[in-house]
Amino acid sequence: MLICSDLRTGVGCGAINPNGTPTCGRCNNPLRYAIELHDPGDLIGHYRVQTMIGHGGFGAVYAVESLQQPGLLLALKETFDPASIRSLQDEFTILQGLSHPTLPRYYE
Repeated sequence: MLICSDLRTGVGCGAINPNGTPTCGRCNNPLRYAIELHDPGDLIGHYRVQTMIGHGGFGAVYAVESLQQPGLLLALKETFDPASIRSLQDEFTILQGLSHPTLPRYYE
C-alpha cells in the first residue's frame, strides 16, 4: 500500500492507495515518493504481516505472525531511513536489559 505523504517533504493527505497507483485517489498528489508499506499477507523475513499498527515519517510498525512459531504474534518495527538503524539498535540494546510487564520484549 502507498500512503500519500512525500518522504522528502512530508507533504500529502495521508490517504491509503493501492500499490502501483501513480497519483493519490483523494488529493491527486503524485505518489512517486510516497510511503510504501507492506500489505497484509506480505512476508518479511520469517514473519507474515497481519496488519499495520501505525506509521510515521521515519517508519512503520506491523502486527506479524512468526512462520517459525505459528500462532506467535509480534510487533515488527521497520525504518524508512537506513541511517536510523543505529538508533533502533540502541533502543533494542536498552530493551534487552529491562524487564517489566508493560515494556515490549525484544526478539531479534
